[in-house]
Amino acid sequence: MATFKNLCYNILKLKYISGQPPCNQPEPWYAIENCVFYFLSDHDPLLSWFSQLIYDYEVEVNHKESSKVNDGAYYSLQFALALRGDFDLLGERAEYFVENPPKNWAKRFLLDNQFYLALAKGDEQGMEAAIKELVTPRRLNYRKDWDEGAYTQGLIGTSAIVYSKLAWRYGYEIIVDSPYLPKEWIPVKPLENYEDEFDFMKAFPI
Repeated sequence: MATFKNLCYNILKLKYISGQPPCNQPEPWYAIENCVFYFLSDHDPLLSWFSQLIYDYEVEVNHKESSKVNDGAYYSLQFALALRGDFDLLGERAEYFVENPPKNWAKRFLLDNQFYLALAKGDEQGMEAAIKELVTPRRLNYRKDWDEGAYTQGLIGTSAIVYSKLAWRYGYEIIVDSPYLPKEWIPVKPLENYEDEFDFMKAFPI
């Protein structure tokens, strides 16, 4: 488990390095697709950097779309707000989404915003209900092309893992019994020491 967690740290640190000069193009809109591995690292400084990356991108670059419930940018900003712990704005936006669900493809984010609303309110039962729904066969099949890639499809429930980790990060120790949610992955337990896989990475302190 420690080896796995350290490898996840390296995935996120390489993303961090790609955003430093001379590259300076961290591609936040793409980075969110791999966030399950970032969460599994339990490395707070890098997760803090990642949350700021997503937040800055949505607020400064994509701010108009981030305010529209019928756009995927709305979901991206919700994710950043949850990771940053900005619960007032997260809850306000989630409640609006739940009460005014879009009728187009963006309705797929309804369950996500139900989780965010429960998180903002500290509603453990609501969080658990959303996570349980995400690992039902129907939801796993519906979201497989959106949540999963070649490495994860049919093996884990990516969104359910991310939301479980988010809950734990804020003190809500929710464990849902599902083969798509490895129980060993869920508790937030940072390593005492994280090691860089390649020597060149040591030149980029966090």
